[in-house]
Amino acid sequence: MTFAFVKTAWYTRRVGSTRRADKRRKVEEAVLDAATEMLRAGGPGALTMAELASGLELSVGGLYRYYPGKGAILVGLEKRAIASYRAVQEDLLAALEPRLSRRTPEVAALSRVLAASSAYLEHARRDPVQHRLMTQLLAAPEALLDAREVHEVETHVRPVIERGATLIAAAAAARALSPGDAAKRTFVLWAALQGADQFRKRDRVLPESLHSWALADAAIDALLLGWGARPRELATARRLVPPLAHPQSAQK
Repeated sequence: MTFAFVKTAWYTRRVGSTRRADKRRKVEEAVLDAATEMLRAGGPGALTMAELASGLELSVGGLYRYYPGKGAILVGLEKRAIASYRAVQEDLLAALEPRLSRRTPEVAALSRVLAASSAYLEHARRDPVQHRLMTQLLAAPEALLDAREVHEVETHVRPVIERGATLIAAAAAARALSPGDAAKRTFVLWAALQGADQFRKRDRVLPESLHSWALADAAIDALLLGWGARPRELATARRLVPPLAHPQSAQK
């Protein structure tokens, strides 16, 4: 009887703890959803704890129980956006692998670099809200986070950068590219894609040859050729990787 009572009490405490954790996660996600809408409407400057609490029908003190400040909310948003981007990149790379079984190591290596790079604008097409948040917060010139928060975001960004650097280094090891600093090349490639991404709104008025996806493709090809890729192998790799977000399907 005593054992049954102890077991029941333990089970009750555990269920109660699980329910509280579930409720907390739901509120945290609701906070991030509301913060996303505020950022979409007015940028980082529009996000305030008072306005956010009011929109969620929470007291400011109640909001601080879930997030200790605006920086913590921005960190949560950035982590969610980066996770969305990584999922798109992983999907593209996984879809590519079956096509590489009979390809040369050089073409296979270049194809993986192209697929990983194409995830940038493909993310804009598949999940435009999270893509905008990722680019908006990573590129904002003002200091939005303190040193600890920057480090926390960096722990989530780093695997994305490391994957790119690993693929570029593998291409150099396969002699598809000349030797070079893989990390620096990854950042240069990311910067080129970020730049092309800024032209998406102009896709409506520019000819198709100057649309953002075409600019991104051209920038990637120019960089890879400059880093030693052979034109024929790059062209073959291009045929294996779907083109970047087409203007007819891309979100503006």
